[in-house]
Amino acid sequence: MNYFRHGAPAPSISPAGDNGEVNNVSSSYAFIPVYRVNVGGETIDVDHDILRRNWTLDDPYIFRSEAATNRSFGGTPAYNGLGSSRFDVPDDVYKTEKVLNISFLVNLTWSFRVDKNGTYVVRAHILRHYKQRPL
Repeated sequence: MNYFRHGAPAPSISPAGDNGEVNNVSSSYAFIPVYRVNVGGETIDVDHDILRRNWTLDDPYIFRSEAATNRSFGGTPAYNGLGSSRFDVPDDVYKTEKVLNISFLVNLTWSFRVDKNGTYVVRAHILRHYKQRPL
């Protein structure tokens, strides 16, 4: 869903945890990245991002980092033209993931320090990797 379409409401969670919607999110807003993380991967510097952005690894932000391991995939992501492109994120971001260790029956949680009175947009870029299972 494109939440940046004029007039489209975006889901919202208040500091108290209340759910709601933010209306009138439009291109007139100035978005400043606070965190840009590569989940399960390495740091990506401006020389390896077509839009010259820095991406940090996610390990420092994970609560109980021993609960998950990194996994990477080969090849190049196939974009279907329905919204994602190589301009959204570098291919290396889509080539990695964090996998919850089976011995931990917990959620995988990231913790980021932000001003509790601020308003933030959280974007998650997700590429589904399917592992073919034998029949």
